[in-house]
Amino acid sequence: MNRLLSSATGLSLLVALSAAAAAPQARPQRPPASPQADGVAHTLRQIPEACVRLQGVFTGRADQPYALQAVPTHERCPRRAVFTGIGDAPAASEGWQLDEQIVVPSAACPGMAMQLSMWHRQGQVQAAGRDGQGQVRVYLDQLQQGQAARAPSALPQWRASWQVQGRCR
Repeated sequence: MNRLLSSATGLSLLVALSAAAAAPQARPQRPPASPQADGVAHTLRQIPEACVRLQGVFTGRADQPYALQAVPTHERCPRRAVFTGIGDAPAASEGWQLDEQIVVPSAACPGMAMQLSMWHRQGQVQAAGRDGQGQVRVYLDQLQQGQAARAPSALPQWRASWQVQGRCR
């Protein structure tokens, strides 16, 4: 009887764990970053697969309180995704999904914060074929040729949009 009870408990635990694993995971929202001083550049987000990081700075100017730019991480970085730029929020109908939002408050103006929205679109990258032994094998020269021939639209894409909320009092 004890064995039956423990196997039933184990089975119910296994069912609960598999249901939790199958449920879509909501990406946790980051808590607001620590307040940043005017004129101090700070990294907001790195996108290693696109070989870029987003760097921003509070300018202290009323007409343009924040500046944001994409900075390449390394010239020999092997890109596996494309960063399409910083601009308006893309349309969900085009396959873009909101990945995360990052809020950075201003240290000089407590009522002002910059909100960065990161958008992601899946690419159409095809899986590599299997060889005669049923293994997926990728050789360096084939990988480099495939990356050179692959259209940028086939790769996963990232995009950023941002806005300044509030104002300096």
